[in-house]
Amino acid sequence: EVMATAKDVLKKAASYIGYKEKPAGSNKTIFGKHYGMNGVAWCAIFQWDMFRMAGASKLFYGGKRTAYTPTLASYYKKHNQWHKTPKVGDLVFFSNGIRIIHVGIVEKIISKNIIQTIEGNTGTTNQANGGMVMRRQRSIKGTASWHVAGFGRPAYSKPKVTKPAAKPTV
Repeated sequence: EVMATAKDVLKKAASYIGYKEKPAGSNKTIFGKHYGMNGVAWCAIFQWDMFRMAGASKLFYGGKRTAYTPTLASYYKKHNQWHKTPKVGDLVFFSNGIRIIHVGIVEKIISKNIIQTIEGNTGTTNQANGGMVMRRQRSIKGTASWHVAGFGRPAYSKPKVTKPAAKPTV
């Protein structure tokens, strides 16, 4: 498996912006079908599928599957890939003040406290079960009942940098 860059995964995720579960409120999606478990909360399943389609399954959860965000966050903590400050391509984990409840991917860092994300199963009326793939702007600090718990940083391949050929010494 060729390791992907953050750009590869983000490009795949961006291509699904606007996608909605059908019927509304059912948690039924193409991502759930791919995962083999449909009709369940799908924010982590969406991210799993984006990594899979970008050829980067190993970077998501060691190539395994989980749909439970606390388990996914624990994986990054255990592998020393847990961070407090974001980088483009990081998985961003949200807490409801009780536990990690939602995951997205960081598309852009707007300021010290604002990030732009692509998230599955979000919406304007329900942050963590809104039924849609959306580009969101999120406050890292947030509120007591909705804030960023931390960032899981997949071990992406570095984008290839082509160096100019060295001039032969005469």
